[in-house]
Amino acid sequence: MTSLAAQALLIAIVFIVFFLVRVRPQQLRLKRLRAMLAGLGPGVRIATVGGLVGTIVSVDDANLLTLEVADGMTVTILRKSVDSVIEPADALLTATDVCGQQCATA
Repeated sequence: MTSLAAQALLIAIVFIVFFLVRVRPQQLRLKRLRAMLAGLGPGVRIATVGGLVGTIVSVDDANLLTLEVADGMTVTILRKSVDSVIEPADALLTATDVCGQQCATA
């Protein structure tokens, strides 16, 4: 009976280590990804999995985003194709924010 209990304990330990090493980090990554996708809105600069970089102009519905990739050129993409946020909307600065009125008069 002792060897059976030892084997069961060993299997339980292996399962716990597997969970801690493989499953839990994946769950944390998915949680961060969902939070990032939920926080997307106009003004956020993003990169897609296809390599497009642009600024979100509008959120059309739950799954569609309109990106401005160049002046006057917009592209509609799926929300799940967003790979990373380059600049959050609150971090975007205009020229007058950076150098004040000196830039406007120069």
